[in-house]
Amino acid sequence: MAFFSSLTFTGTRVGGQRERQTQAFEAGAPYFPRDLPTSTGHDEYASARAMEEKARWDRKPPAKRPNYEKLGTN
Repeated sequence: MAFFSSLTFTGTRVGGQRERQTQAFEAGAPYFPRDLPTSTGHDEYASARAMEEKARWDRKPPAKRPNYEKLGTN
């Protein structure tokens, strides 16, 4: 507990996976699994992200979604 208190006192910030991904992007370094499309980890990452985005799309009312057919985008 004393370790955490000293970090808080000195103003240390805690970073998670999202921050590490942003740092890798800004540094131009590859970040697993996003930047390694031939790995099995990327396949799992892509399918999980697709399901999340599909769920987000389905939660929006049709009037609030962009209509790609009307916009002429396939």
